[in-house]
Amino acid sequence: MKLLEPLSIGSMRLKNRMVMAPMTTNYGNEDQTPSDRLIAFLLERAKGGVGLITVEVCTVDVKQKYQPQSLTLGSDEFIPAHRKLTDALHQYDVKIQPQITHPGPESMSGFYFGEMPVAPSATTGACTGLPARELDIAELDGIVEAYAQTARRAREAGYDGIELHAAHCYMLLGTFLSPLKNKRMDAYGTDTPENRTRLLVRVLQRIKAVAGTDFPITLRISGFERIPGGRDAADTAAIAPLLVDAGVDAFHVSGGVSDPMVSQMICGPEYPDGYNLPAAEAIKRVVDVPVMVVGRFLDPEFAEQTLQDKRADMIVMGRPLLADPQLPNKVAAGKLEEIRRCISCQNCIDSMFLWPMDARMNCAVNPATGREQHLNYAPAAQQKHVVVIGAGPAGMEAARVACERGHRITLLEKSRRLGGSLT
Repeated sequence: MKLLEPLSIGSMRLKNRMVMAPMTTNYGNEDQTPSDRLIAFLLERAKGGVGLITVEVCTVDVKQKYQPQSLTLGSDEFIPAHRKLTDALHQYDVKIQPQITHPGPESMSGFYFGEMPVAPSATTGACTGLPARELDIAELDGIVEAYAQTARRAREAGYDGIELHAAHCYMLLGTFLSPLKNKRMDAYGTDTPENRTRLLVRVLQRIKAVAGTDFPITLRISGFERIPGGRDAADTAAIAPLLVDAGVDAFHVSGGVSDPMVSQMICGPEYPDGYNLPAAEAIKRVVDVPVMVVGRFLDPEFAEQTLQDKRADMIVMGRPLLADPQLPNKVAAGKLEEIRRCISCQNCIDSMFLWPMDARMNCAVNPATGREQHLNYAPAAQQKHVVVIGAGPAGMEAARVACERGHRITLLEKSRRLGGSLT
């Protein structure tokens, strides 16, 4: 099975071709370090057999906060906390990389530090709605160095590589690549491929110089921005070889641009399975490094066929691993019928907008997501006969967990069907 075959990203050897996508959880600590809750959440996915875990956004500047409980590697003092995360996950033979970024116009620096967000040109944040000022060309040297030092810290913290975020036209590198947000008329404008990639190329080259040429870089990029005036798949394919020459070891192809509900990045059931595949194929035809693709790969059989057809080299899954962390192990064991499937309900996104009440990611079909450190599914010391009254979602989950712990279950439901409001 192609999904289970090993593959290398530069010097990083993966045991299989299933990759966990970076997902904002807001599980981090207030001081922007990884929390025990976040580690427990990621640990469950590592146990599940995925080949590569990409940790959510990790900023290059402590003052450029992305979310209330997001992460940073903007200073050496954060290395030990990240080392705790990598040490925990590595015991399960999984590779780990943080997604590093400068939030640019999406920074919450105005809320937390009284500093106006920055962008290639004056704009407003797609998610925050806050104004962002145009960066002076003299400020770019410091940003390039911030990326390089963050990559160096990632290596010292035990990560196996990094993912650079340059997708969706909303964080700094992605906005410099897109004519939607970059209106500059200088050498960092979008009028030529060399100009639109200039900042990103500088970042790539400096990371290689500081963190090492053997420290792999995956680049997340929107293959097709899917909006009038945005970058199309042909334009992305045209700049891809330039980025490989600068140091990209693999591409992670997403699509669309950001909006307040990130509806093009994390799509509902109205989008087809593998909707970013055409853009990924366009990049794969012009580069000789691995190309991974994300976007509604809910069915492992469809993911397998994608690899068999050589449309991509790796499959990135986000929500499917929220719904079932054991998905890779079940694929390996041939137990596809036992996979708890993601239903693209968007609850994981909606749950992020409850702030200041409890803005933490959760999953509608897997109540254990985000609660891993407090749940106990170990066999019960004393097995009992448990009667569960009501076979709606809560009753069925209660029965399932009790059964998993070894109890004998009787599930009672007054209607003729199970599932309650779900049916």
